[in-house]
Amino acid sequence: SYVFGWADASASLAATLLKLSLFITLSRLIWGIDFSAPLDPKPQRPVVPDIANEEATWSKGFVSAPYPFEVKFAARSATHTELICSSFNAVQSEWRRMRLDVDERQSLSAS
Repeated sequence: SYVFGWADASASLAATLLKLSLFITLSRLIWGIDFSAPLDPKPQRPVVPDIANEEATWSKGFVSAPYPFEVKFAARSATHTELICSSFNAVQSEWRRMRLDVDERQSLSAS
């Protein structure tokens, strides 16, 4: 890859670490969160960007990117919420112990 040099990806420790970290993060998101499009209040239908209309959904330029769009996030169940909150709070406690900056928001609770 261009980012990690011309060597094979398996030979690059940085590329391997990146792939594994990304896999863990995405796996946890998919495991614990339902993603959905928000509903339009009047017809009660999902508001989804028209991917066929490139001018309305993609930026112009050398490197194009999708414009921001609304997404609804919800925990899959009360059990998922409990586990997510307890994991977050445990990490915050560990960061305090190591004298690292913690998230300034209040600790999460499953309520």
